[in-house]
Amino acid sequence: MRTLSIFLILLFVFTACEKKKTVNTPSGKVVTIGVLVSVDAKGTHKQIEGLQSLIRVSGYLKNGDKLQLKIAPVEKTPEESFDRLVKNSDLVAVISLLGSTDTLKLTKRIERAKIPFIATVASHTEISKITYVSQICLNNRTEAHVAASYLRDELFVSKVSIFSDHDDAFSMELSEFFQERFERLEGVVQYDFDISELDQDPQGLIKKLKNNKIDTLYITIAAEKTKLLLEAWQMKTSRWIY
Repeated sequence: MRTLSIFLILLFVFTACEKKKTVNTPSGKVVTIGVLVSVDAKGTHKQIEGLQSLIRVSGYLKNGDKLQLKIAPVEKTPEESFDRLVKNSDLVAVISLLGSTDTLKLTKRIERAKIPFIATVASHTEISKITYVSQICLNNRTEAHVAASYLRDELFVSKVSIFSDHDDAFSMELSEFFQERFERLEGVVQYDFDISELDQDPQGLIKKLKNNKIDTLYITIAAEKTKLLLEAWQMKTSRWIY
């Protein structure tokens, strides 16, 4: 029994020593991860700072390889930034902070590059079908169904209008899934307003909303545009879901 105990203690010591030796021990190799970010999106610098902080805390893989980020801001088009990122770069993966519309434009490039692509915020359902892409956020179908069920089953709302961007793939899919689910739950979608109306005549749009007695809106437009709509709309009795 004593011999067995000594053996187990020695086994533990040598195992611990071996683990300590291999974890976070510099090997001299550097592993590069590309990061695609939108320069127009608010909070981009915070996202980058978060990733950089994570790299500083972790620093190394278990085999001792050092981690580093290569940032590629999208200043013109996502295609141009992706090409610049992967050109002459020995990347092991790409972390994307881009939305659905920009990510969908990269479909062929991602498949051609054959680099693991991590979509962190792009929620369009087609994105999960792209080869080499891992979609780590809830997709549009799930988000829209939760919102529709919440309105019908929790708030008992029977009529709702949708505010969407007809030129944006994310916005349109989210709206379509919501309407499909809401109507299946015997709800009624009264109107589908387009963001172009907000850009062209904001006061005219607000007047239309009030004249049609719209008190519940499901909004699928960008946060910046939603803020403009909120500032123009001053009815305290209105309900917003976005």
